[in-house]
Amino acid sequence: MSKDGFLMAAPDSRSALAATSLVIALLASLALADRLSAASSIAGSWKGVYYTYPNVLKVELTLAPAANDTLGGTLKFSPSTEQRSGFNQPATGTYNVSGRYDPESRSFTLKPGSWVERPAMPSGLVPIDGVYDATDNRLAGVFMFPSAPNPELLVLVPADSGDAFVAGIVRSAFPPKPTGRAANVDRQRVQYQQQLDRMKALRESQANPAYDRVIETMQKRIDALPPPTEDTAGAPGWTPPGADQIVTWASRIKQEAPTMNLGSTVMEKIYLPARNLFADDFFKAQFGATFEELSPAQRHAFSTVFTQNGRQLQEYNFLMRPFGLTGDFGAPDITVSIHWQQAARAWDADVTAAMAAMTASADSFTFLSADEGAARTTLVYLWPSERKQFAEGLATARTRLAGPVLKIHADALIASAAGDSGAHQLAGWQASEKEILAHASPSDRAETQIRIDARLDALLTELLAAPLRALATLGHGAPAVLAGNAWYRQVTQRFDFAKTRQPVAEALREFRSIRDRSLAEARSAILAEIDAAPDEEAVKGVMSRYLACTGDEDSPAASAINQHAGQRVVAVKKEEMLARFSDYEKSLMSPPGSGYLDLSREDVRHIPQPDELRLALLRGMSFGTGQMLGPHKAKVSALFGAGSMIVTISDTRKGRYVFIPERHSWMVLYQVDMHFSLPDHDALWDVNPDFRRGAQLAIDATNATSALLSNEDNIEEFKLYPDGWGVPDLREQGAGKVGLEVMIRGMMDQDKVRQFKAH
Repeated sequence: MSKDGFLMAAPDSRSALAATSLVIALLASLALADRLSAASSIAGSWKGVYYTYPNVLKVELTLAPAANDTLGGTLKFSPSTEQRSGFNQPATGTYNVSGRYDPESRSFTLKPGSWVERPAMPSGLVPIDGVYDATDNRLAGVFMFPSAPNPELLVLVPADSGDAFVAGIVRSAFPPKPTGRAANVDRQRVQYQQQLDRMKALRESQANPAYDRVIETMQKRIDALPPPTEDTAGAPGWTPPGADQIVTWASRIKQEAPTMNLGSTVMEKIYLPARNLFADDFFKAQFGATFEELSPAQRHAFSTVFTQNGRQLQEYNFLMRPFGLTGDFGAPDITVSIHWQQAARAWDADVTAAMAAMTASADSFTFLSADEGAARTTLVYLWPSERKQFAEGLATARTRLAGPVLKIHADALIASAAGDSGAHQLAGWQASEKEILAHASPSDRAETQIRIDARLDALLTELLAAPLRALATLGHGAPAVLAGNAWYRQVTQRFDFAKTRQPVAEALREFRSIRDRSLAEARSAILAEIDAAPDEEAVKGVMSRYLACTGDEDSPAASAINQHAGQRVVAVKKEEMLARFSDYEKSLMSPPGSGYLDLSREDVRHIPQPDELRLALLRGMSFGTGQMLGPHKAKVSALFGAGSMIVTISDTRKGRYVFIPERHSWMVLYQVDMHFSLPDHDALWDVNPDFRRGAQLAIDATNATSALLSNEDNIEEFKLYPDGWGVPDLREQGAGKVGLEVMIRGMMDQDKVRQFKAH
């Protein structure tokens, strides 16, 4: 459905058809259709101007339809008049453009392309954003320089009237200065008149008869001057404004921007709202003529008011620039801005009326968003009150249309929703309709939610029919439990987005009733697997493989399985603990199997055996911050105490030995086969892949050294402790030493080894 409303209804007094709202609505619709048809594209030839300090440049824009509803063409710029300053004459250039036009929001964007004719000067190319004024058939654009302190405004009209349009702007932008005797007489008349006005004001405030004689003399001087010439007379009956009148006119800046301090704000920011003071309607209401209607002498008269009332007009003194200068914020800048404002305000009124008359359609909010986007780059240069008025109209339209548009969208969604994707769309409708819901009434939101939920539940019921039928095929016992895991995983993943909806909840309840029966049937088989599990990780693996569904923990069978698994974990941990002791060590435990050795039962004649030497070395290397991982393996600190590594002792061979009574320990010659590796996870090695690669190189070198030393004799003291055989030296130094260091030290103590063998 097309966007409506580019024509406001005429007042009753202007239309005989206003007797019935039906006829008014019909006429508005017909007028709208005509205007939309006329504004469906901005393709064609346009001419106009834009101001860039200090030049007014002439622009020729040609656009033609291109692929995918885009536009393509060229933009040419050239001097509109000979430069009247010391700056170089602006160059001529032509470049390609492409873009889009949105007939609903009457907005366009043109992006620059390649040069056709490159000017002999640096020239950056930027996009142009703008709007189309359908009332007077004009384009108002802005060159989108991201950091420009002042906007470069572009205004264009159809090419057949473009030359006259450009010529009129040039005349206003660069008016001839009044010269000769007539100009001097005119300036004198202005000065006399201003003095006369001040005398009259003083007489009224002080009632001094002396002022009467001065006033009479001043009037005679004015009457004695020659009549004004046609060049300097201006509009019939026009008199220069007084300072108070200037203040009234200029003070609108403070009304529109009350937080702006005119004394401390940089002028570029002040110029932005100040251009609006020169808009035709506002300026003429204050001074009886538009800015462009002022003759050169009248503009000079304005300048004189500022000059002669410097103290009163001090904070507004910058407003004298358009009346006498041609630089930044001078007459060229203001003249182009006036025409740009005319087109922008006409667009604003047009679109605001369209929003007020817009009827609900599936695309209504898309149209409104387009209007908002166009306003964001256009109305920023108009008064804040105008931006506020537009925003209020936009909000009103959204609030008015939200309910009907929401119903249109819901109707379409409900009618088209099918399959899994349709269910997802129904469940996520609030996210997709977030913008509309923000403006809809609570009742509209609630009513739509009820309708959406009803369709969603119906669709979920259809989609769950096949999974529910599959419940009958799960089987019995342990295979049924595993099949149920797969069923539950697939259903919960597939319908996670709607897990709180009744059809999904009911399907899961039905599964739960079957699940409890399957677990009960599989109980003995699961317990048997737990009993066969060799360690805690294996027990956990059995539990996670079978009890994989939410709610399993609440079933009677699961309670018994969990209890049995806990008992098995205790048992395997004890088995793992006892595996790290020798048979002799186990015989000394009190109570049996506790891991604590009663040394009062020690047999001093017991010589540490190879397996006990191995356990003593592993305990010593892992003492402190390390960890025994099994009867042949321990986690220890790496070389120099940085990071960790795994040491495995595969074989220990005992040589000569001697008992040391005073220390109650044994000195033993031994040989050992050790292998080192990196753990899968480590706080240091996982910081950076390079760390792990470097550590692996060190480990490889360590293993090579270990292999060479495996047949070398080492000598070490071994002693029985309450926690088993240990190496006193390693226990004293904690986990700071590792197997390689033990062997290196043994190599350095070969003299000690030889002495031991000699005795």
